[in-house]
Amino acid sequence: MNTATQPDPIVFASQETQAMHREMLVWDCLSLIYILDDSYAQQSLEGGVNAVNVTFGTEEDWETVLRNFELGLAKIERSPLLALALTADDVLRIKAQGKLAIIIGTQGSSFIEKDLYRIELLHRLGLRICGLAYTGGTLHADGCGEKRN
Repeated sequence: MNTATQPDPIVFASQETQAMHREMLVWDCLSLIYILDDSYAQQSLEGGVNAVNVTFGTEEDWETVLRNFELGLAKIERSPLLALALTADDVLRIKAQGKLAIIIGTQGSSFIEKDLYRIELLHRLGLRICGLAYTGGTLHADGCGEKRN
């Protein structure tokens, strides 16, 4: 980190806790795409986070989700702090490199519609977590705010 432009992070954890974080895998199980910006990725790494599930799609349409994948994957490829994780072994390797492992996910599945081939295509692009529904219902599941049974 360039200390001329950014102050050292304020750490409130004990040395024992910091040591534990270095040894353990710390996974942020839900983050938004802004985490792919280097300033946020750096803060996560400094906080001891090793892996992040990043939402690339919620209840947007198919074109928007594809655009999110293109923008997100481009940010990962350009960043010296990030690496795409496709397997558990990738997560461990990326942690050993001192980078933040990015695990692509969604919060909802409405963009899949009836075109199930889209799941395979997104998997090939790096999707590893797919929430079937968020608040509202989709063709695949009811969300927590859905009134139908």
